[in-house]
Amino acid sequence: MFWEIVKGLGAIVGLVTGCFVIWERFYRFTPSAFIVASSISPGSPFKEPHLRVINRSERPIILKWRNETRANRLGLGKDLSLRVIIASLLDGESAIAIDGNSDYLLPLFRPQNYKALPDEAELDVDIWWSFAQPLIWKRERKITLRITKRNLKYVVGGSDTDEVLD
Repeated sequence: MFWEIVKGLGAIVGLVTGCFVIWERFYRFTPSAFIVASSISPGSPFKEPHLRVINRSERPIILKWRNETRANRLGLGKDLSLRVIIASLLDGESAIAIDGNSDYLLPLFRPQNYKALPDEAELDVDIWWSFAQPLIWKRERKITLRITKRNLKYVVGGSDTDEVLD
């Protein structure tokens, strides 16, 4: 009876160890991405939504996204230059490299139907990432971020800035 309990505990510990090794190998260095508010320029009281991407790996990653104008789809750009803003409106693909153990802010652009959307409507953005020099896992992986219009307003500056955001 005692030996059966020891074997059962050993099997559970082995299973947990195996799951941890798989998680560490494939998911530990997955980049984080979330929406934050950042000033347009230093000292500016107005904040705009940005996508913050954190690379937790020591190796650089390649981040890609599709430039398209669709309803409820947030646009993404490398910076706030006129060329990048126009490119985000045209169909195509953009990409950047993010160094290891660093983070990067990408400006988000509101969709054309933003003003007509109810506060409960979800806005989304898709990004694909891969290691610049993959060891084992070579395919691109997708990260989808979703946020409601109301929560985006709160992130950027609260409900008192509704007239500025709409």
